[in-house]
Amino acid sequence: MVALHGSVNACALVLVLALLAGCGADSPEETAPDLAAPEVVAKCKKAVLGSNDGPWREEATTAGPFGLLGPGRNFHWIGARKTDDGFVRIKIPALLAGDEPVTVRVPSEYKNRVGLDYGDFNEEKSIKRAASSILFKPCRDRPNTGWPGGLILADRRPVTLMVELPSGDERRIRIGRL
Repeated sequence: MVALHGSVNACALVLVLALLAGCGADSPEETAPDLAAPEVVAKCKKAVLGSNDGPWREEATTAGPFGLLGPGRNFHWIGARKTDDGFVRIKIPALLAGDEPVTVRVPSEYKNRVGLDYGDFNEEKSIKRAASSILFKPCRDRPNTGWPGGLILADRRPVTLMVELPSGDERRIRIGRL
């Protein structure tokens, strides 16, 4: 009976340790990594100077007040260039109308294929060093705020980015081919 009691205690201890090791697996960070806070903040002081108040939407792919502008939206554009690590760097300026921030993020299914490179004047060379989400904070004294930057791509296939609008709604923005 004593030997059986010791075996039951050992099994109970193993069971408790296994349960404790599994705790947290359902935490929001692990089950919904896309809801994490933005890694980078693109602030007004890093925005490009100029008015940016022309008819920019005609040359942009947009989601609400946010847009990605220019020919870089086509990943086969001649201005795309390969990095030393074999990634493709595409320059695609971002523009935000109004004075409320938006967050742009890479959905989990694209995390190994695309990285965001906005918010500073450094050019990232790999997806791992680029951001997977960016909070764009516009200048309050301008009707539109624009940032230099672009994407780091593993290949030239189109991608979908998520844009969280000031209302809290999310919209998809698909780029890669025009």
